[in-house]
Amino acid sequence: MKKVKNYYLELLTLPLLGNFLHNIFREKNIGFIYEVNYFNLISSVLLFLILFFTGKVLKNTFKLNNISIGIVFYFVFLFLLNNIFLFITKNILFNSYFIISNSILFIYILLKQKANKECFYLIIVFITNFSFVNLFKKYLRVVNKVKGDVEYQWFPMAENIYNENYYYSLTNPVIDGYGQLISYVHAVLLKINFNFSDYEYLTSTTNLFYFLAILFIFELNTATKNKVYLSVLYSILVLNSEWLNYLFLDSLMGEGVVSLFFGIGLVAFFEEIKKGKNSNSIIFIIFGSLYFTKQFVTILIIFICFLIYISNIKNSKIILSLIPFLINEVNLKTVLVNIRRDAYVSDFDFKDTAVDLLTNTNLKIENAQIILFNLFEDRPYTYLLIIFVISNILLLSKKYFDKESIYFMIIFFINLFLIFGLYISAWRDMPELDSPIRYILNLFHLTLIYTFLNLEKYLEVLSESFPRKQ
Repeated sequence: MKKVKNYYLELLTLPLLGNFLHNIFREKNIGFIYEVNYFNLISSVLLFLILFFTGKVLKNTFKLNNISIGIVFYFVFLFLLNNIFLFITKNILFNSYFIISNSILFIYILLKQKANKECFYLIIVFITNFSFVNLFKKYLRVVNKVKGDVEYQWFPMAENIYNENYYYSLTNPVIDGYGQLISYVHAVLLKINFNFSDYEYLTSTTNLFYFLAILFIFELNTATKNKVYLSVLYSILVLNSEWLNYLFLDSLMGEGVVSLFFGIGLVAFFEEIKKGKNSNSIIFIIFGSLYFTKQFVTILIIFICFLIYISNIKNSKIILSLIPFLINEVNLKTVLVNIRRDAYVSDFDFKDTAVDLLTNTNLKIENAQIILFNLFEDRPYTYLLIIFVISNILLLSKKYFDKESIYFMIIFFINLFLIFGLYISAWRDMPELDSPIRYILNLFHLTLIYTFLNLEKYLEVLSESFPRKQ
């Protein structure tokens, strides 16, 4: 048992590492090293450093938990301020709003004087990025051909926001009532990194999410060894799969933003709850703002807030998580009176769907089988899901009821229930069944992290059950 405890990380990682190396040498993919656009890579690193110091400045100024949540706060601040003053900002171009909102934030930071050194570093990196882009712009790879959901949905929304403004994108929707925080993030990233006059997609603005994920992992409250292996495992899973690489790092698909931001937000949310009355109100508002991302996550946000609130009555600040939702409701009643709510939600009857599920009528069960087969095609990710389930079973077998682990386990299975439930009932006639997999991947970062944390907690409990002989 002692050997298992000492080497469980190696045992967990070894099958995936073996699969990764096998794929490289079998397909002779080692040549990818020579195909990397190193100008794009440098651009991604510079963008990461800009956000790193931005997050550090905001962490110190607003007393946030870590740099990662500071980075999420930056995007949420711009987005939420736009929503609050939508009746004014609807007449302001995105470029102008970007300058105004950032100026307000920067002036406030300077007045607080809690991050002067970090502000200096931020300015240096920003100038370096500006110089690099101007010198090597012609070497940076612009992606002119987009396809699938990126062509139909994600690129047009980011383009509308960037070229016009957020209000224009809302009133000229690709999909009615769809939350646009994801596309807003992509518009802001291009503005920071390149400041083009018109929107274009460069992979450097999404490759960035790899570095942000590694930062998030290294800011977790766990041993350094765990962070290293967790980073290696994350790298293997994402870089070893063309599908996951495309979703998280190499396209405008929403999963890259959703999975990472939801992970950062939920971990910070859980940490803040523990502080009781000393908790930071800003964290709850940040978490609630993730309501504006995409389907299922919006439902999960409301469900989590309700679940945590009824089990933590003493911390009334949790209710602040609903502020972004209320802001949206006010806008729908005033500035956005002609805008439909989420088309996916408004197009089916909740009552009929519930009756179908409860009475086992009008269900297309074969859809569930197809979804599972599609999911199992990615064997490394399937391996992760199996280990995640096993880690929860092991913890429960020892009657170790850690609240965070229990909450996330509930969230994970509620997400699965929503996906399978809707795709065998209300959405049973959807033309393609790849989308359900993407909804499962909304929890990718959290699933990976809680698998490690659960195993770490299990081994701690095991050590207490079998103390060393004196």
